[in-house]
Amino acid sequence: MDRKKAARLSVGLSLLVLVMYLWLPTKNHISDGLGFAQSVEKATGLEPTLLDPNHLLYRAFGYSLYSVVQSLEPSIRALEVLRVTNSFLSALCAYLLFRLLLASLGSLYWSGVLTALFAFSATWWKFSTDANSYIPSMLLILASFYLLLPGKRSRPLLVAVLHSAAMCFHQLAVFFFPVAVLGLLYQNGWLSWRRRGFVALRYSVIAFALTVSVFFTGFYLSRGTSEFRPFARWITSYSPEVSFSFDLADNLFLSLQGHLRLFLGGRPSAFLATGSPFSVGMALLFLALLGLLCWRLRGSTRQLRPFLSVLKRQRYHPLFVLASTWIGVYVVFLFFWLPHNTFYRLYYLPAIILLVGVCLAPVEAAPPARGYRALLFVSALGVFNLAFYIYPYSRVETNPPLAFALRMRQVWDENALIYYARWTSDNLILSYFNPATTWKSLPPGGLATLDEQLPEAYTRGQTVWLDTTASDLLFSGGAPARAWLVRHTGGRAPYELENQKYRIRLLQIFPAPEPTPTPTPGSETGQTVGPPQRRR
Repeated sequence: MDRKKAARLSVGLSLLVLVMYLWLPTKNHISDGLGFAQSVEKATGLEPTLLDPNHLLYRAFGYSLYSVVQSLEPSIRALEVLRVTNSFLSALCAYLLFRLLLASLGSLYWSGVLTALFAFSATWWKFSTDANSYIPSMLLILASFYLLLPGKRSRPLLVAVLHSAAMCFHQLAVFFFPVAVLGLLYQNGWLSWRRRGFVALRYSVIAFALTVSVFFTGFYLSRGTSEFRPFARWITSYSPEVSFSFDLADNLFLSLQGHLRLFLGGRPSAFLATGSPFSVGMALLFLALLGLLCWRLRGSTRQLRPFLSVLKRQRYHPLFVLASTWIGVYVVFLFFWLPHNTFYRLYYLPAIILLVGVCLAPVEAAPPARGYRALLFVSALGVFNLAFYIYPYSRVETNPPLAFALRMRQVWDENALIYYARWTSDNLILSYFNPATTWKSLPPGGLATLDEQLPEAYTRGQTVWLDTTASDLLFSGGAPARAWLVRHTGGRAPYELENQKYRIRLLQIFPAPEPTPTPTPGSETGQTVGPPQRRR
């Protein structure tokens, strides 16, 4: 194999991936990413508030990067720093996967094609252009697996360190543990079972000790206690709205749908919302590639037979077992735990790619000139994702809450005070893209306490608002609360985004008008007593 050619191809492909990621950053941000960015910007240092058990070190990692960038360019936002960092780390993942595939399959063609399949699959591509902890965690997992390849020198200590670091970025990395143990057993196949078991045990003890030590330190710093039961509850905590699901039929459907969405993404509504000639051109290119692929696939079903021989080939048997174990552990867990979350399946996407490569390896003896069908397929898939998913969601107009938040910049300034009853993802978008605003929970004393706070806010020159949850709460509070809203809104219409999918409603609260004085009998006005008049 030409090493220089392999190096040029791996670097060139990784740079292409990086350019594509940086060119079209997503505007369809996940709420976790916005939350990470907001907490990083609010932090005054590497403080305990940056630590949470599900992604222990990610926000501290993000804060460190943000501090460095801020010293060079104060105007940059944390979301941009985290997004660009993920794009670079994801390009490193592509480079590492290429080297891993090349070492496993020995084919430049298949290594390049499968790396492109990985890099331009829908969910990985989208999350590589957003702020999240999955990408750095997966980079560490890929580095661990590269060290576990059969034929490489066994390094249980380094594998333990890398795997522990991956778990500190996201807890889902814990399910890579069986793969690491199995990989070490294969690597040390020339040793006795007793000594192989000792190597696997050494890795397990080191990984466990490192991970527990880091998590316990984070728990102590954030909670100020070292008791075991609170630590156990903290490390296993999760959002109250999520849980296991045991609806087998529904879970099966969502799992199958998740695997499809892992590779193919997009919605016709997002494609049509952009109305871009570029999207239309990419859609036409996809149709052309699909037609060419169908023409090349004529009469090729008989060539699927070599796939069945993969288990008979000693060279590929360990890789097949490792990839299957990797996939199987995650599939079983995610079948019951939030099966609708496609992005959790990123944790075994490299294993799917490796398994496809292992199954394709038996036909490598035939020249790639048999039509470059695999390259055509990956090209069609990538262009489809670009036209219907990546490009549309890189536009603001496909994310109505974001567009609404940006429009509120024309209304809100640093004097805006917004009350909320419950924190929502819509509030997160509104607050992050309007960083000068102040958000405050409704006081527990109800309207009486709010009436006490409003004059002070008006004295400071603030404009006072109610978000969707606060106004809904007051509207449901009976006639007195609704009358209070009528008096304080002055009949002004709310700023809102409301349709079948979104509901954002912002009401501005003004000082209550003075009651109209009741005329005395015989006065010159001769007016009768009536309801208070609204101030216009």
